[in-house]
Amino acid sequence: MDTIAPLWLWIVFVAFVLVALFVDFVVLKKQGAHEVGFKEALNWSIIWIALSFVFNGLF
Repeated sequence: MDTIAPLWLWIVFVAFVLVALFVDFVVLKKQGAHEVGFKEALNWSIIWIALSFVFNGLF
């Protein structure tokens, strides 16, 4: 299989996604739901967009 990214980058990416899902479904579920405000949603959006740029930069 030809890919533009090295194998280690894909392994790190998959591991990061699995850890993020674990945190979302296990850790945060225990804390209970809360109402997400505009500022919190904006901050999380900026964080995820920045992480996507970091991942892209590693290519």
